[in-house]
Amino acid sequence: MTPIPAHLTQYAGRRLEVTIPGPPVSWRRRWGVHGAQAGRPTADELKARAWRTLAAGHLALAYRAAEHRTPHTGPVAVEIDARWPRPDRRPESASAEVWATGQRIYRPTRHRDDLDRIASNVLDALVTALVLEDDGLVVELYVKKRYAGRLIGENATDGPGTRIQVACTS
Repeated sequence: MTPIPAHLTQYAGRRLEVTIPGPPVSWRRRWGVHGAQAGRPTADELKARAWRTLAAGHLALAYRAAEHRTPHTGPVAVEIDARWPRPDRRPESASAEVWATGQRIYRPTRHRDDLDRIASNVLDALVTALVLEDDGLVVELYVKKRYAGRLIGENATDGPGTRIQVACTS
């Protein structure tokens, strides 16, 4: 279990933490789909739905294991740590020194996997899993996206995945 982040320590004891294995998938909106393709989901939409279903399953199991039977109806804080597989080549955004140490580095992108799209898919999974009654209950949201650290030694659990923490604020 990872230590409780500083901004969530005040909620200790009333929180849920789940890690979804594999690379995160962001919700991608369709633009300009006309004609015969208008009613069919795109490959990106199908991938996002499949990830959301996987995430909702993990979240529902953890929530029910904590003896919760109904969706939470009060305000919550959510932290999302999205980690993608480490690429073979060093990204331009990473210094050679940091890359050589195997540390996790942030993953900037120009158009895909925006933070808001990642958060949207995670929040939708929380509602689908019946952890939250509505994603409007989220009053604090902290999202990070980065490459996973190098898988060596005791840090072997730091691979690709999405760590989701939900803490009650009331």
